[in-house]
This record gives sequence, structure tokens and C-alpha cells, in this order.
Amino acid sequence: MRSTIAILAVLALQTPTQEVRIRSAVYTPQPPTISVQTNLVELGATVRDNHGKFASGLQASDFEVLDKGVPQAIKFFAEQRTAPGLGITPDAAPGAGPAATPVSAPPPRSIALFFDDTHLESDAIQRSKQAAEKLITTGLQSDDRMGIFTASGTVAQGFTNDAKVLLEALAHVQPHLHMGLHGMGNAPTLTPYEAYVIAKHLDLPIRDQKVAEVCGYMPGLCAGRDGIEAARRHVQDIAEAVWNQFQPNSGNVMEVLEVIVRHLAAEPGSRILVLVSPGFPSMDTENRKDAIIEAALRAHIVINSLNAEGLVAGMRAKAIGLRQQLISEFMSDVSAGTGGRFIQNSNDFMGNIRTLASPPEVSYLIGFSPAKEPDGKYHELHVRLKNHSGFQVESRPGYFATAAPKPAETIQERIDREVLSAETLAELPATVRVSSAKAASGLISIDVDIKVDANHLKFVEKEERQVQQLTFVTLLEDGQGHVITGKEAVMDLSLLPATLADMQAKGIKAAITLKAPVGSYQVREIIREAVENHMAISNTPVAAP
Repeated sequence: MRSTIAILAVLALQTPTQEVRIRSAVYTPQPPTISVQTNLVELGATVRDNHGKFASGLQASDFEVLDKGVPQAIKFFAEQRTAPGLGITPDAAPGAGPAATPVSAPPPRSIALFFDDTHLESDAIQRSKQAAEKLITTGLQSDDRMGIFTASGTVAQGFTNDAKVLLEALAHVQPHLHMGLHGMGNAPTLTPYEAYVIAKHLDLPIRDQKVAEVCGYMPGLCAGRDGIEAARRHVQDIAEAVWNQFQPNSGNVMEVLEVIVRHLAAEPGSRILVLVSPGFPSMDTENRKDAIIEAALRAHIVINSLNAEGLVAGMRAKAIGLRQQLISEFMSDVSAGTGGRFIQNSNDFMGNIRTLASPPEVSYLIGFSPAKEPDGKYHELHVRLKNHSGFQVESRPGYFATAAPKPAETIQERIDREVLSAETLAELPATVRVSSAKAASGLISIDVDIKVDANHLKFVEKEERQVQQLTFVTLLEDGQGHVITGKEAVMDLSLLPATLADMQAKGIKAAITLKAPVGSYQVREIIREAVENHMAISNTPVAAP
């Protein structure tokens, strides 16, 4: 069955062609699309034996995955290795579950190398740079990508696999220590850490040491019965002032990290953020820390951290332990929270940087499909082995059950959707009149007259003209609702004030003529205006001629 179609815009007056332009084409209905959504949660896991070696050869049946304490069926399982023949091969336990896919190489890496140059001393930066240089020249594969960033913002090299570019950026990484990092004030002389623990009442021996320093420098302050207490108040006040001055530095590091996480999230492959820092006090920053962990988890980013202070000596053991705990808390927490590693008390910069930038020698990729729809909440995960006592499993601590965002519907997709529907709509003031008459060769001529009320149309002013666009889709359907033929036309309006006033008085009119064999038909008319995306949709039966 064939038909011919013509479209003619009948305006209230003859408008210049530059004010009204019409484009038209045959409309072909789009077939319905069947889509299937999968809700697969993927996580990597590493397993070490009693001697700390990576375990290989495990099967899906060896693992158990708990989502909020509820066991999950493993839908996908694969073993990944960076080199053959590593680890041990325990006997696989029999049981249900997918078999491991052939051993495969890990995916390409996207590595963000972050230097906390606002806290790193010159010596630590140089050793870290040497290790990073070695990684760039000998440790990256051709499809790996790296970006180099600093807390000060002086270096921000985007992700690339060009070693020359990376080495040039690395050469510009230098210390940018804040004034007073080594201590400020005459009595007492306080580093930010010392000010922090005194201000928060965390280390009384350090406070007493600073009180003695004050008494040696200002003996008059300590004289008399209340002198020592006055010196303590003096030390406390100075400590609080110094810490208030330096506290924003910790927040600045976290702020830059948040930006890097967003950039890394857009990179392909396995995403690793390597944080190189001597650590910094991070009390009262829980919200910001949690935001970084949450953003990293959503983007499947592992944060690995290196305390670049190396081996620490020269202090009492208890003081060393407290200091490392306080200044390393942030690095330790973000690494643990994203399934990463944290290394401290080590001078092996070369080995540590390579380890933190590399996937493990043997790892497992596990996938499961939660039974429930995504609820937008955080789900705690626990991965364990069933029958291998003493083995340790490291994996993601959790995930956010967020549904994949649906792409925004395009204009044409909405029109296609309305074509398939039988519903009517009156968002736009328009009238449609249909008449028919006998034509030659046993056909009938079907005239469709459309009138749009311009008074209720919103126009946009552009270059002293009133701009709008109308789309007309006219469909001829048979008695069973099947589309026999269709036409789509677009009317671009760029009106001068006088033309717009006339159209508001008389309406915007269009006429479409269809020819078809004698039969029972219905005209489905879809009209859309572009400024507010409003539609008028109607179904009008065709009377017999």
C-alpha cells in the first residue's frame, strides 16, 4: 500500500522566506526496542596463605560473598595474574558455582600519583621521585596511563602514557612546605604535630617538655607558687593558636584529593591512586574523609598510601606509636576503606612505589547480582574462604547500590514513543480537522488542516526576532492501528514583530494532503513546540468521502 503526501504552511499573510522555513521527510516508525538491564557487582579479591604468599588456583566454589550478611550467588569468576607460576595451588573444593575463566592478565592501569608536597621534606621527595622515575621508565606497560599531581597544585599532569611527558612533570615536583612546619614561636617552638597533640590534650609529656622550654626562656613567668600553671596555660594557648593556623593545610590535601578522584574516575582500566605523604593530623575531618572514600568506591578506585617518612627513630617508643597513629590515620583509613594498602616504617621507596602502583601478583575477579533493586545505600561486603583455614582475603569493604543513570530521552525518541502510543495530549493549543474526497485511480484524498494558537506559544528573542520551532508528525493508520504512511515536517520560525502579531491574531496554519486506497483510516497528529517541549497529540477518524 502506497500513498503520496504533501505539506503546505498556510500563514495568515505571505511571510518572507527568511522568517519561515519548512523541512519535511517521510516518517518511518521505529521498531520497539527490547533492552535488558543487568545489576552485576564486581569486586577484586587477593588471597594470601599462612606465609603471606599469594594463593593461586582457587575456584568460585572456594569463596563466599556476603552482602550485608546475606550470602550471594557468584555469577562471574576469573583468576588474574601479573606473571605465571606465582603463589600456591591448594586443592579446589568441590561445589556449585561457575568455573574460573582461563587465567588472564589484569586490565590496563590508570594511576594517579599524588605527592603531598606541602608536608613532604626535601629528602623524602627526592627518594619518592627516584622511585617514581624508576616506575615510569621500567614499570609501566604500553597501555597503562599515569597522571602526576601535587597538593600545592604546582604540578598537575593529566593522564598519559607518554613517559617523556611524565618524567618532565616529575622533575617539577619540589617541596612547598608551609612556613613554621619545623616549628614557630620563640617559646615554645612548636611544630604543627606538637601543637596538635597539646591542643587536643593527647600527649602530656610533650606538653611538659614545652613548659620546661618556656620556663628556661622566660624564668619570670614560672616564678612563684602559680608559675608552672601559668606556663602550662601559656603553652596551651600557643598550641591552640598554632594548630588553628595549620589545620587548614590538612583540609587542603583532602580537597585536592577529591578533585583527583573525580579525574581518575573518568579513566579506563584498573584505577589506582597512590598517595605519597609523611602524614598529617586529621582530627575533625571525618566528613571529608568519608566523602573521598565514598567517591572512590563509586568509581572503583583503590587508594594505596605510602608514609614517606620512612623508619622513625630518636623518640620514646610510646611517643613514636602515638605520632604515627595520629598522622597516618587518614592514609590508613582511606586505603582500608577502598580495599587498598598502606605502607609505613619502610625505607624501600623503590619497592614500595612499585608495589602500590601495581596490581597483586595473583587476584580474583568476582561478580554477583544482588537480588534486590539498587537502593542507593552503602552495602557492606565480606568475602571469605570456605575451606582454607589461615588464609587471608582482602577485598572491597563495600559498594553503593546505585542504579546506572538512564540517558536523557532525545526529542526524536520522545516523538517515536508517542507514535507507538494511542494516548492523546493537550499541552499545546492546537486544532486538527480531517476531511476526505474521492480522487483519481480509485484513491481517496485526505486533507489534514492544523491550526496552532500562537498566543499561547512561548518565543525566544534572538537578534530582534521571535524564534520558535514546530514539528508536525502526521500518521495515517488503518483500522487495526497499523501505520500506513507518515510524514514529519519541521517549521522554523524567526519572526519580525509585525509577522508575530499577525500570527497571534490569525493562528499558525498548516495543511497536509494524504492519498490512499479506499478504506477506514485514522489520522494521528503529533505537534511539538521546541521552547518548552510541549505537545499536542490527537486521533481523528477519517470519514468516508
